[in-house]
Amino acid sequence: NASELTNEWRRYLTTLDRGDFRWEFLTPWRDTPLTTVDKGIVCVTFITLSLSTQTIFDPEASFFDHASYLVFFFAYAIGSNGALRSLAILGSFLEILSSFTPELGIQAEDVVQCVYETLFIIINGYYVLREFLATLPADLARVERKVFEATFKPNGLTESQ
Repeated sequence: NASELTNEWRRYLTTLDRGDFRWEFLTPWRDTPLTTVDKGIVCVTFITLSLSTQTIFDPEASFFDHASYLVFFFAYAIGSNGALRSLAILGSFLEILSSFTPELGIQAEDVVQCVYETLFIIINGYYVLREFLATLPADLARVERKVFEATFKPNGLTESQ
């Protein structure tokens, strides 16, 4: 039966869900949570091994290329949308820097990539701004506040929405 198979598959996949990314994912042999010092050690080790491995397998890439890979890893591993977009901005900036050579500037073959990276910076910057503005309390007039409290607040909306 297809629904029984789907339910079994769903139950199996649920056992794999460990929530948002945690440094413990990189140390599956440990049964206890990592301390702050442990997390620092795991982070530095991960970054060092990543940069070393990337340099071995792609020696022609610039430091900014390698750094952008790491930044994008952390951007996608993080649970916060604002932090993800902020790191994506940094990653795009590093990608642009990796295309730039002091002698020649940006080469013709890198122009399209740099244009897209610039668009990503603008788009992600816009969403970071929106997330920041959503944290600020709205400046509602007395009548607007009454309407909000009577209609929208009971439905779970916040003033900034």
